[in-house]
Amino acid sequence: VYRKAFSCDKAYEMIMNDECGVMSDKMKHCLTACRDKLDDYILNSSEFPFASEISPYVFKDTLNGLKIMIVEDNEINSQITKEILEEEGAVVITAENGLDCLSKLSGMPNGTLDAILMDINMPVMDGLEATRRIRKSELSIGYTIPIIAMTASTSEESIKEALGAGMNAFLTKPVRVASLTKALLENMRNRYKSVQRELSQVNILANTDALTGVKNSTAYMASIESLNEEIRTKDKL
Repeated sequence: VYRKAFSCDKAYEMIMNDECGVMSDKMKHCLTACRDKLDDYILNSSEFPFASEISPYVFKDTLNGLKIMIVEDNEINSQITKEILEEEGAVVITAENGLDCLSKLSGMPNGTLDAILMDINMPVMDGLEATRRIRKSELSIGYTIPIIAMTASTSEESIKEALGAGMNAFLTKPVRVASLTKALLENMRNRYKSVQRELSQVNILANTDALTGVKNSTAYMASIESLNEEIRTKDKL
């Protein structure tokens, strides 16, 4: 936002050489795999799809590549839901109850999962208590994962309990493919928009003096760097 763009070849080289921060080998592999498609967009589109509206491009009507945890004590229901998700391209992790879910989450880096499908009535620890504990732990890391309730109950009280515990949506069993996909994608979109708002606010705070509201030294240095970059570019020409 504060300097002219590098060429695509230069940007690709910088990313692959970890000049933009260290990325996982899986991410680099994905970038390499889709590079031709990205080049095609640049050559044949008047406006690059990421420039003005990223979410429609990122969130197509597919679960392909999303990592989803199913928390369900009924083995048959868990297997059916797992097969539905895998047929849609999702990567699925299963847990037998709320306690098993928390145990598996504790061993995962933040941001590993894209969503959790949580049964409500389970032995050992039910879905409501598991959701409350997840939400409580998220307060310290600043990351909120979409949690979607799955239950046979359709009562208004059950819905209120689920939402009150911190769940984002409510699906009744048996879960249909279309309903499941729609709920997951809508919550992913909502999470994306929330992150965008948070990043925008952070950027404003980082570049503004809290007392006066005017731009601070960080913003000033960014402007200087932008001017210097323009000068360097003109000198090369």
